[in-house]
Amino acid sequence: MAKRLIKDRNEKKEVLKEYIQIELELELLKAQEEKIRENKLQIKQSISSIHASRGNDITDYIIKLDDIQNKINKKIMYITMKLNKIEKAIYTLKNVQERNILRLRYIEGKSIKEIEQVMYQARRTLYNIENNALDNLKLYKNI
Repeated sequence: MAKRLIKDRNEKKEVLKEYIQIELELELLKAQEEKIRENKLQIKQSISSIHASRGNDITDYIIKLDDIQNKINKKIMYITMKLNKIEKAIYTLKNVQERNILRLRYIEGKSIKEIEQVMYQARRTLYNIENNALDNLKLYKNI
């Protein structure tokens, strides 16, 4: 799979804005995976009380749960890698203020007004720092 460096500032913003949605999706997937794990454990614990004639149905059901769990785990891995790539791209910025503003803005989801209070900078200065950070940020897109 080839990668392309994203040069457009707005396109970088869109990728960064996805971070919080991706993080929420990751939490939901983890909850689903945990629920499946619990269901499989309950089934395995109660399997001895079920008649032998239903054994194949239960085995088939457990196999289906395993397949679903494997798909969820693959998606969890993919999403985790995507989040890590964004975090790594931000972390590699040399300027601490640039790193901080991108982290606060796109990973923690804070507004410029909230960041003003944290970084003790004027709004215009923060926008300038953010724009410089976006220009210096090296994000790649799979093509």
